[in-house]
Amino acid sequence: MSNNHDQEIINGLLSGDEKGFKAFYKQELNPFISWSKKEWNMDDQAAHDLYQDVQMYVYENILQRKLKNLTSSLRTYLYAIAKNQMSLKFRKATTVNEHESKLTEHLSFLTGLDQVDDTKLKQVKLIQEAIKLMLEPCKTLLKLFYYDGLSFKVISERMDYKNESVAKNQKKRCLDRLRSNYSAELKDIES
Repeated sequence: MSNNHDQEIINGLLSGDEKGFKAFYKQELNPFISWSKKEWNMDDQAAHDLYQDVQMYVYENILQRKLKNLTSSLRTYLYAIAKNQMSLKFRKATTVNEHESKLTEHLSFLTGLDQVDDTKLKQVKLIQEAIKLMLEPCKTLLKLFYYDGLSFKVISERMDYKNESVAKNQKKRCLDRLRSNYSAELKDIES
């Protein structure tokens, strides 16, 4: 597709004509699925899901006038968004693993309750209480992140934070608070 044709697709969509964009969607589907499977070793379903997500970003960016004039082809723009999404996904997975690792240090004794001694059982009860007693928004934020597996973008939208960075910073403060509450309670037991 030429940049002229791509610009016509954008202009058409902005004026309410989706025909060109639908044709672009269908045209790029199979090549994108093949590329995703090869590039990231995805299965068909994951590649298809990524394609739909990326096409939705393109569609919304056009309608929100974030993409008015192309500096590259629409196809290049599509693939650039896909690469950014995968990069974010990998960064998030790394961040989640780091946070879960730190949290696991504090909560490792929660597994295998039948094998714990009295001290460990007291620690388990303390951490369970600390979690129950957490105030909002921490209780909800940690649940959305760790249990529901939501991204900071989604969390920031659900919890009415200004942006993802605010959600990340709030999560860090909540974990720090949980750790400090747990540490204080544990010192009381040990003394």
